[in-house]
Amino acid sequence: GPGAQALFLAKRWQLLNRPFLISYMAVAPTGPPRILETQQFAEICKRYLWTIKTPVGLQINFSCSNCGVDIPPIIEELQESLCILAKLGIPLVPKFNLTMPPEMAAEIAAHPYCDAICQTNAIHWREMADLIDWDGLFGKNAESPLKKYGGGALSGKPLLPLLVDWVVATRAAGLKKPIHAGGGI
Repeated sequence: GPGAQALFLAKRWQLLNRPFLISYMAVAPTGPPRILETQQFAEICKRYLWTIKTPVGLQINFSCSNCGVDIPPIIEELQESLCILAKLGIPLVPKFNLTMPPEMAAEIAAHPYCDAICQTNAIHWREMADLIDWDGLFGKNAESPLKKYGGGALSGKPLLPLLVDWVVATRAAGLKKPIHAGGGI
């Protein structure tokens, strides 16, 4: 997108009259630059969040398949990001895809600045081939129509049974906070 500052200056968020989540993702290829991006994003938010008159939260995306960044689930980096963004004083909701192990999601959700978990983001193209019938859905050896945007991904109805299993496993792993579950729902 055009960046956080441009979106705040466009003033569309300020016109909203119902609570909403701003979705954010650092797109640098490695951990330290992603942390720096998150710090810069937090500074921009500090300047402009007060102009939004309705309750707002932050969905922190850690697994977008279409931005050309493959981010491994590094708990320390996620926790550092939550600490940086907690200074904004708004709800924080990390977002993942179904490759996030349920035990790791429960550990992240236990962080004092994590208010909920969002699941599911799209699955990288041809990932989880043991659980997803890629050839049946798209044809043998088909390439993603979104390949030029970072590889492409799958979302929607085919993920619903996997999502249900993930939510059950994550609750069994001890996650007590709310789960924003999507993907086929």
